[in-house]
Amino acid sequence: MCKAAHEAGGPQRCSGDARASFQRSTADVSALQRVEEALRIEADETLFEPLTSTPGHTLQVLKTKWYGVRTFGAHCTGCDGFVTPQGGFTSPADAREWAQAYAESGCQPNPAALVGIGPKEAYSSMSLAEADQMNKERAAGVHKPRVIPRRYRGLQTWMVFCPGCDASLGPEGGYGQAGAALQHANAGCSVS
Repeated sequence: MCKAAHEAGGPQRCSGDARASFQRSTADVSALQRVEEALRIEADETLFEPLTSTPGHTLQVLKTKWYGVRTFGAHCTGCDGFVTPQGGFTSPADAREWAQAYAESGCQPNPAALVGIGPKEAYSSMSLAEADQMNKERAAGVHKPRVIPRRYRGLQTWMVFCPGCDASLGPEGGYGQAGAALQHANAGCSVS
């Protein structure tokens, strides 16, 4: 057990096993928090409620596909088409934010109002602790599939990577939603 210099019986250093276990736990918590935030956003049903702009213009977030990846787009009935950028967004919250900007402006938003809509912190890359832990697992041949954020054709997607196999599992572009990637990761790889 670790003890500080001012504690009885101290100073006493932690064993290497405890430090290694702590590093693994820190990496796992970081990865799970990132996926948890994405799952919370994906489960928010209010993101799919219609918005009314001007008469005849109703905007709604719809599920779409872009190169095989599940995405979300904002569709306007009055404009008779999708108003989101080509490919849409992998987060329904981003598509909802875009739709809101259109609805509030009568389907004629100022381009400055659309700046900054897109992936937020929930889609950040992995932490240094996660990367270090994954490299250790790769070197040790540990088959523990992980959900990792990545970019594919301009979209933020989720990839399942098995360090033991040293390979990406699943479709080429990854998954548009963290939930689908997490299901695949929980199913394991062909070896585990």
